[in-house]
Amino acid sequence: MSSVRRPAQAARPSDSGDLAAGVKALLLAGAEDEARERFGELVRLGQRRASRLALYYLRDRADADEAVQDAYVKAFLHLRSFDETLSFDVWFGRILVNGCLDRLKARSRRARWLAPAPAARDGGQTPQDPVEPGPSAEDTVIRNEAANRLRARSTSCRSGSAAWSC
Repeated sequence: MSSVRRPAQAARPSDSGDLAAGVKALLLAGAEDEARERFGELVRLGQRRASRLALYYLRDRADADEAVQDAYVKAFLHLRSFDETLSFDVWFGRILVNGCLDRLKARSRRARWLAPAPAARDGGQTPQDPVEPGPSAEDTVIRNEAANRLRARSTSCRSGSAAWSC
């Protein structure tokens, strides 16, 4: 049997738990600057996987990038509560997925309340001129009542009522 040694790799996904535990220890010891630097290594280690996961849920690269960034910020802020006996990847993945689901809910709420933009007729941009306001409901009622009175008066004149009332 020959013992072939492989070159050491920078960090493996299984090392993320150890790295997270180290960052947590630094935070608890009060070395926040060093903890931030080490957390940067943790980010570099899981960035690609996190981006793919967020993109799977959100289907938009910009939203996915923002969700990943927000999840890493939230993970760093709550790293003191991380249980080292559990997998960091699973813990962080749950933070990321919950953030993605929150974004999807917010997106559907916005879509429900926003009116679609009017389509351009000539294929260009949509018109930017404000739409002229129509008559108010009160104006419409007054106009209808006046029209009804005129119709009633004209029919009574035709039916032979006194000439002085027409």
